[in-house]
Amino acid sequence: NDIGCDTLQKDTKAEVLQRRWRCPSLSVHGIEGAFSGPGCKTVIPRKVIGKFSIRIVPNHTIEDVEKDTCEYVRKVFNELGSPNKCNVYMEHGGNWWVADFNDPQYVAGRKATKRVYG
Repeated sequence: NDIGCDTLQKDTKAEVLQRRWRCPSLSVHGIEGAFSGPGCKTVIPRKVIGKFSIRIVPNHTIEDVEKDTCEYVRKVFNELGSPNKCNVYMEHGGNWWVADFNDPQYVAGRKATKRVYG
């Protein structure tokens, strides 16, 4: 099938769209430095960089999400007892919403979404 799974986590269209558009989420965008070709991996890279993003929503602040995420990753890494180094930082961030949601274009979009999806 087109979505890569047999069932969805939510039952209604509205709940599915809320999960995709409005709820907090973490997306992994890539890993640099690791071998990505087919076959066995026999070389451990000197350095690996992971990239991910976190969608923030109302009542979240960039500062809190950055602080909590970095603290958590450092805590988990330290618990491993690894002699390696782990650097965690936010490259850039943005507020959960920056436009006027009462702008006529957004009002029209809300009405159209409600009409189509209920």
